[in-house]
Amino acid sequence: MPPRDRRIVKCGPETTQQTNAPFYMTSTVAGTPTGSVTFFDNNGFLATIPLGPGGIAQFTTSTLAVGTHSIFAAYSGDSNYAGSQSTSWMQTILSPGIVPTTAVVVSSAPSVAPGTSVTFTATVSSATAGSPSGSVNFFADDIFIGTAAVNNGVASINTSSLAIGTHSILAGYSGDSTFAGSESVPLFQTVQSAGQAATSVVLASSNLNATAGTTVTFTATVSSSTSGTPTGTVNFFDNSTLIGSAPLPSNGIASFTTSSLLVGTHSIAASYQGDANYAGSESSAVSEVIESAGLAATSVTLTTSNASVTQGTAVTFTATLASATAGSFTGSVNFYDNLTFLGTVAVSNGVAQLTDSRAQPPVLGPED
Repeated sequence: MPPRDRRIVKCGPETTQQTNAPFYMTSTVAGTPTGSVTFFDNNGFLATIPLGPGGIAQFTTSTLAVGTHSIFAAYSGDSNYAGSQSTSWMQTILSPGIVPTTAVVVSSAPSVAPGTSVTFTATVSSATAGSPSGSVNFFADDIFIGTAAVNNGVASINTSSLAIGTHSILAGYSGDSTFAGSESVPLFQTVQSAGQAATSVVLASSNLNATAGTTVTFTATVSSSTSGTPTGTVNFFDNSTLIGSAPLPSNGIASFTTSSLLVGTHSIAASYQGDANYAGSESSAVSEVIESAGLAATSVTLTTSNASVTQGTAVTFTATLASATAGSFTGSVNFYDNLTFLGTVAVSNGVAQLTDSRAQPPVLGPED
């Protein structure tokens, strides 16, 4: 049985604790899984706890350092349940200091292009005279992105790794023996493409030499050197003719499956249509060969333009070819009148027509 995915849900008693006070973390995995859960603090290992009854693993600690922490849990998985990871839980550990403080975070540029360095500066202040010390942890969308020491009430970090989009930036001051820790109000930072970023498309086939009627899957992978997630649509072409489209998911891979390609060689290409942040692009062509599965069975249907005519009147006889196997008919059809040969006509688009002015309608015979 394939593993079933179950999301981890975590909880804690509160989001703010005094230093050295016990703090517990609980991770719950839906269903009846086995295995273990590993807890992390700002991407650093805390502990691994076996799952107990009800899919619950609980970890208690009083050793978290003063400051703001991004806590998450990762389930290991077992033979029936796939591993998974929780979203982050923001936990603030206050210093034993008794003087309240305020933390404010600002950006050097509220809107930047991808890859541009931006500086986040946290200013820690207090109504009480003195200079706070300690450190400030910085977070983007509840994910730890760096820490800096407080100097004259100010701490700063630089980063150029934020992806395209809007991010919630938060600064958590650790506090010291005199000044209590505090947390800023979130700041919104926008990373916006300076024009559409260049992309590239790589196309692959599940089978470059396939038999007529079998399924072939074409996979287009869209990528960019600019951070972020391209969206939109990928179109697939056969000899410049559109044969299908697929939405581009978050993993950047779009697929199209078909079993209707005709016998012969096909030039397949994929074209990404682009979006507001990413420019469209086209793959190099892939040569797809569809081979015949051997002689395919055919049938012929004969019709007449007029089943009853006077002698000497012209009548057109139409032979229509059909087959359960995809492909294009070539060759010719012989027409007969009571086994008397009337003529041969080349097949065009699966049809051959003979016009005759003799009275008796012919019958169809095998090709010479």
